[in-house]
Amino acid sequence: AIKGGASQETARAAPPRSIPYEPASPPGGDGQVRIAASKLDALLASGGDLQVAGARPSLRAAEIEDLHGALTRYVTRWRHDSRRLLVALDREGKGTAEPALLALGEDLQRLTREAGRLAVAARRDARTISKNVDDVLDHARRLRMRPFAEACEALPRAARDLAMSGGKEVDLRVTGGDVEADRVVLDGLREALLQLVRNAVDHGIEAPDARVAAGKPRAGSLRVEAELRGERLRVTVADDGAGLDVPAIREALRRRGAPVPDDALEVVRALLEGRVTTV
Repeated sequence: AIKGGASQETARAAPPRSIPYEPASPPGGDGQVRIAASKLDALLASGGDLQVAGARPSLRAAEIEDLHGALTRYVTRWRHDSRRLLVALDREGKGTAEPALLALGEDLQRLTREAGRLAVAARRDARTISKNVDDVLDHARRLRMRPFAEACEALPRAARDLAMSGGKEVDLRVTGGDVEADRVVLDGLREALLQLVRNAVDHGIEAPDARVAAGKPRAGSLRVEAELRGERLRVTVADDGAGLDVPAIREALRRRGAPVPDDALEVVRALLEGRVTTV
């Protein structure tokens, strides 16, 4: 989620003069290894296939358990029927068949016990395989995790340059730079964060004299913050500027011949999407 600035409901940001944030230095001889993103993606894809294949042992284990259950029922039925059969054979003077019937019953019981042992082993192996597959996927996903600071690398210079060109002073603060998120998520955030910071400098922060006259510090404050809330990454971009000039944005849209929404949030959305500027 991207939350807007202090006095506006829309996402915006403020420009930097002194910037205490520095991007993380690239890994050196500290045991880290660079891995191409394409290789990580291929590893995750293979892990997904492995996860599908890893579900099959659970199915086989369930089938063996069903077989064991069926054999148990057969043995119970055999015990009942074999007694009746032995009585009938005795009546007909064929008691010599008794050893064979008893041996058959013992074989069935032995087969049932073996099926039970296989069912227990299959279930245990299925759990082990499932856990190992999940661990592999989890480690692969963690390899794709990158610090939020990487999505902010272009922000200090962009804010500084815009502030200088506009005669403004801005302090940029980035917090939560060590919060990790999936590389794809961070790649998607880069441009959005840059646009928010630009809008904050161009449209949010006032000129130093105007700020002093309003009882504010000469330098505007721009804050970019990341935090994890459960499994969601929350990103906040806020400034202490005067806010967006919605009437000026509407006028800029009219000058371009673009549709002018009645809703203020839709007007601001046009600005955030880069379709208009009031500068």
